[in-house]
Amino acid sequence: MNRRSSQIVVALAIALAGCSDGPAGPGDDVLIGQFGDADTPVQLLAAHAGVTLDLGCGAFFVSEEAAILGNDRAFEVDGKYHPGGFAVGGNLDATVSGTLEQVNFVDFVTVALIIEGGGPAADPLLISLRRGQAYEGDPLPCPA
Repeated sequence: MNRRSSQIVVALAIALAGCSDGPAGPGDDVLIGQFGDADTPVQLLAAHAGVTLDLGCGAFFVSEEAAILGNDRAFEVDGKYHPGGFAVGGNLDATVSGTLEQVNFVDFVTVALIIEGGGPAADPLLISLRRGQAYEGDPLPCPA
């Protein structure tokens, strides 16, 4: 998936998520928005209907759980990890956890992706993403 089609998918997901009734109640404090990094092709999309973590080159995590923020501004959602491309072992159980912080009036979310099942894919990915920011680099050299 190239950068432009990825942006279209994210925009469509935001529009659809905004129109649906998610599992979070009206009184829940839910993480909402798009978070990214100008130097890293990772994006987090959070809505009432769930959470998607796009890791680039077709790899992604998806959950139908809303990221409900606790008193400490932390959240955790269970879902599925899809490695993308021709990788073996799609639909692996995984968890994304994180914390929303505000620094100088800018929202940051630090997230950890933990893939269950052992092996090198089980090493957690830990990254900090900024609200409204997106990857600005060259297209990734993804395997064909």
